[in-house]
Formats: sequence, C-alpha cells, structure tokens
Amino acid sequence: MVNRKGLPVVSREDTWCDLAAAQALNLDELIVLGDEVVHFRRGVSTARLAAAVRRRKGGRGTLLMAEAFPQLRPRANSPMETRARLLFLRGGLPEPELNVVINDQDSGQWLSDSDFVWREQKVVAEFDGDHHRTDRQQWQNDVARCQNLQDDGWAFIQLTYADVMLHPRNQTTVRRLHRLLGLS
Repeated sequence: MVNRKGLPVVSREDTWCDLAAAQALNLDELIVLGDEVVHFRRGVSTARLAAAVRRRKGGRGTLLMAEAFPQLRPRANSPMETRARLLFLRGGLPEPELNVVINDQDSGQWLSDSDFVWREQKVVAEFDGDHHRTDRQQWQNDVARCQNLQDDGWAFIQLTYADVMLHPRNQTTVRRLHRLLGLS
C-alpha cells in the first residue's frame, strides 16, 4: 500500500502483480501494462517491481510474471510502442533501442527523438497514432523529422495501428524491417 493524497491505495507494482495473479490479463497485456509501470520518467524502478514479484514467489500468477518481467522496457512510451516491439521480436528482428536521441553524424546536431532505432543499420521506425495525422503541427514536425533522418542516411518507416495490429499487414511490416536491417 502507498499513500496518495491521504488515501491508502495499492501500489503500481502490487497492482501489476495482482492482475497477473488474477489472470486478468494475457501475456502481451501484462507486458504493455508493465512497461507503463516501470516507465523511466513516470514509473517505479524495475528493482521495485522485481521485489514485488519476489514477494509473490510460489503464488498464483508467478509463472506469468516470470515470463513477462524480463520483457519489460522502461523506455517504451505507449502501449502501441510495446505492441510494436513485441511484433518485431517475435518476427525475428533484433531488439531496437527505444526512444533515443539521434544526432547528425557530422555536426552532432539533433535530428530526432525516435521510437525504434537500429543504430548500426541506420534504421528508424516510428509509431504514429492518429493525432500525428489530425494535428497539423505534429504532422509537420513528423515530416521534417523524417526528412532530416533521410538526409543523414537513415531509413525511416512510419507505422500505424494497422501496421502493428492487423494481420497480414503486420507481417509486411516485419518483412520490410528484415529487408532494411539486412536480415533477408
């Protein structure tokens, strides 16, 4: 229990464990929620979540927690970023860096904060929710960021909900990334 504005509430890490124990979520949903629980800016530390998991040892849901916990990433910024990352990994792609800064290789000038980065191959994938299309300023910033990356020699893939969640389109996404990463 933790205290929030004078009220006792269940902590984020214990809530995650409780949902696993209740089998209220499948593996992917538990990973999505777990990424939010351990988010590097607004979450709890992975050490704190690990301690909560250890306290549950032998109880209900411990196998699910044990499978989900190593797949959590504090730098995932949204549920769809987590789902995209899981798609990539299950599709045989190497794990990308998440939400990192990319600077121009010559000048060092900022180019982008990018969702998924395969630095060695100079490949970037960005998940864009619908607000990237409906917000004019966001859309203009996205176009400029893509152009800046491409001018610096980066391959850029823009991803939408359908590219991640809908079959067979999500398999096309995986094949495209395999090709860009030199894996096919």
